[in-house]
Amino acid sequence: MNREKLKYLILAPLFLAATLAGGEWQTMPDMPTGRTGACAVVLDGWIYVIGGENGGAPLKTVERFHPDNNAWDKNVAHLREKRANATAVVLDDKIYVIGGHEEDEASGEVERYNPAKNKWEEMEELKIDRILPTAVVFNNKIYVIGGVNEDDEYIKQTEVYDPSDDEWHLAPEMNLQLGRSGAGAFATGGGVFLVGGLYRGPINTIDFYSPGQGWRTVAQLQTARSNAGVVSLGDSLYAVGGDGFSDAVATIEAWSLPQMTLAKEFDMPNPRSGAAVAATDDAIYLFGGKGEERLVERFVPAFNTGVSQKKDENVPSDFLLLSSYPNPFTESTTFRIMRYGNNSMADIHLVIYNVLGQVVADINTQAIGRETSIAWRAVDSRNQPLPPGVYLVRLSDGGHIAQQKIMIGR
Repeated sequence: MNREKLKYLILAPLFLAATLAGGEWQTMPDMPTGRTGACAVVLDGWIYVIGGENGGAPLKTVERFHPDNNAWDKNVAHLREKRANATAVVLDDKIYVIGGHEEDEASGEVERYNPAKNKWEEMEELKIDRILPTAVVFNNKIYVIGGVNEDDEYIKQTEVYDPSDDEWHLAPEMNLQLGRSGAGAFATGGGVFLVGGLYRGPINTIDFYSPGQGWRTVAQLQTARSNAGVVSLGDSLYAVGGDGFSDAVATIEAWSLPQMTLAKEFDMPNPRSGAAVAATDDAIYLFGGKGEERLVERFVPAFNTGVSQKKDENVPSDFLLLSSYPNPFTESTTFRIMRYGNNSMADIHLVIYNVLGQVVADINTQAIGRETSIAWRAVDSRNQPLPPGVYLVRLSDGGHIAQQKIMIGR
């Protein structure tokens, strides 16, 4: 590294922030440029933090952090255009930054960064302008999912970039049943996970897309959240912070792959949303976010070893899972009941409560086999429409209980 470049390298000590049950938190050197709504990706050992906004003003700024020496490097080319609430991925050793907004105008612009040349280049634009989309690399193609337009309309359409023809195409086979923004995505060899998001309120489902089968709900977050960081580390998928119904979510959820069972839930010492989140081989890093625009934290889950974990003998082999889609919804939703370890016939009892704890609907049916679906219109026991708001659904099959919050909008 030459002397000229050393001018831009910022070194600082790290400080132990907290050791909470289940993991260790460390405070790292502050970001040189405070921001929220940025993107973060890992390339060649560096974590790049891209764009975002400071004081409501979108940024072109790109800085990178090296976890090995806890150093910031500001000698990185800036974006061609200011943007916040975009999404970013790495494909073929280049960084793609996609969508977002400058001021209140949704963007379909795409820029690609070549680290060998330290240069951004303009690419073909998306077919649909999007704020708060999510992107994922699957089968060597980039898929852009969801988002909102500048009229705050949620986007269902998915687009795909194929480097072989250097063009964006609509991908109707991956369109969402319910448009959403601020979701997180992660790809495996068999498909794509979509975690949380926003549709008139935070969403609590984890959905999975597999070619030929489309989207289906496979798990339910403990806490509904949008704008969370979604990363993989070891054999788990992590949902980090985000926006809840009223405040920033104060937890990280770890879900075991590929079975998608909740492995552990961790507390955050500094709950916040709008952070840029990235994972290295051994830790999760959080950059900025609302109220903590320069804060950088490193989190190491206590149980993470990078290899498969032994089964916890205290975890029951049979359990009950409840999810609903869409959620939030306006007129109707479908409850999906998954019964693991017990495929016999059972009586199912669903009770729906309002925020006062009053029973507003009571449903009895039978379940046969592992999966049962129940379509429900947003009406009470007298078949009268329920007012908009948050409701609690309690499910029982005679041996197990599951609960979920749902939200009716208008």
